Amino acid sequence: ESVDKEKARVESDRSDLDRRNQILRERVHTLEDVKASAEAAIAKLEMKLQMADQTHELHLRDKELGLNDRIRHLESTVADQKDREKDLLKEAKRQQDELEEKHAAELKQMEDDIRGVLTKARREKQDLQQKVADLEGQLGEMQQ
Repeated sequence: ESVDKEKARVESDRSDLDRRNQILRERVHTLEDVKASAEAAIAKLEMKLQMADQTHELHLRDKELGLNDRIRHLESTVADQKDREKDLLKEAKRQQDELEEKHAAELKQMEDDIRGVLTKARREKQDLQQKVADLEGQLGEMQQ
């Protein structure tokens, strides 16, 4: 029963870690979508620059620079998110390893405890068998 509880707790911990990892992946995908959208906007602006006059071109270049700054910021944010995801995955793995080690030690202790109880029960059984044999011997002597 205790082993089942431990297994359920491990499963719950793993489920929680999987859920957290999924949330991080979704956040990274969202940031990548925003980056792709910004890159598409830059491509559209570059086409307009070719058809616009010099004044309009300068105005669009200013916008392009702003978008480039935003893209650099988004790229940095995406990289930071990926780094955080890696760190969280490492931490999750470390915690999972710790839990597995702890559970393995607990299981070994349980096995040792069970072996001890079985050994004691075997000794008691042998003692009782010896007492029965002694009593049967005494009974046999008394009957003679």
